[in-house]
Amino acid sequence: MAESGRFSIIPARAFDDTRLSSAPLKLLGLLGTYQNKRSGWCWPSQETLAKRSGQTTRAIRKSLSTLRELGYIEIQSIGTNRNSGNRYKILHDIDLPEQFDRMAEKSPEQVIGTFEAPPERQVPMPPERQVPMHKELAQDSTQEKKKPYAAGAAEYAFEGRVIRLTTKDFLRWRRAYPAVPDLRAELQSLDDYYTHNLDDRSKWFCRASTALKKANTRALAAASANGNGSVKRKRRNILDEMSAAEPSDLDQSNPEPGVTDDQYRRLI
Repeated sequence: MAESGRFSIIPARAFDDTRLSSAPLKLLGLLGTYQNKRSGWCWPSQETLAKRSGQTTRAIRKSLSTLRELGYIEIQSIGTNRNSGNRYKILHDIDLPEQFDRMAEKSPEQVIGTFEAPPERQVPMPPERQVPMHKELAQDSTQEKKKPYAAGAAEYAFEGRVIRLTTKDFLRWRRAYPAVPDLRAELQSLDDYYTHNLDDRSKWFCRASTALKKANTRALAAASANGNGSVKRKRRNILDEMSAAEPSDLDQSNPEPGVTDDQYRRLI
C-alpha cells in the first residue's frame, strides 16, 4: 500500500472551479498526500482511496475521470496485465476559464443584475382617462422594441458553435502558443471536431488548450530540426516592442494594456 504524507499540495484554483463537486475535490486533496516529492507521481490503489474518502470504488473511478478531463491530474497505466494498476500526477499549470471561476471579477451590470427589485404595482387607469396613442407614435415605439440589443456583440474574439474565447483568453493563448501559425484556423478546426465528437461541451477549454499545446510543441520541434528560429525571434521581438512602447502610442480602446495597434493586429 502506498504511504501517505502529512500534508497535500493541490492547485488553489481548484477551489474556485464551479465544475468540481465535493467528491472530486476531496479526491484531489487525497492524491496530494501520496505524491512523490521529486517526481510528483503517486500510485495508491482505488480501494485505498475509496476507504480513506468514504466512497465506493465506482465513485472513485468517476471522480478520477472528472479530474483527468478537467486537466487536474495525469493518469498512466503501470504493471503487467495480471498486476496492472495506475499512477497519478497532479498538474499545477492549468488554465481556469473565466466563466467557471467563482472569484472572477464581475462588471457593475452583472453585480446589479443579481439583485432583483420587487415588481412595481400597476394600477389600472380609469377608462375615461386612457388616451389613444397616435398611429405614427405607435409604429415608432414598435420599431424601437424590435431593435436588437448589441451590447455584447464584441464579447468574444473567437466564437464558434462550441469554442468561445474572450479577447483576454485569445491573446493569452496567442502568446502561450506562438509556434501555431494560424490560431484562428486551428480553433476553427477544433470547433468543427468538437461539434460532432465532444459529448460534454463544458470541457472544451481544457481539451482545446491541450491540443494547442501539442500543436505548438510539434511546430517548435519542426522548426528546431530545420534550424529555423523565426518563431522565437517573432515572440521575442513582439515582447520587446511591448515593453518599449510609449504611452502616446497606445490605443485607448485596445483591450490589452501595453499593446499598440500594430502589435495587437499581429497578435490576433
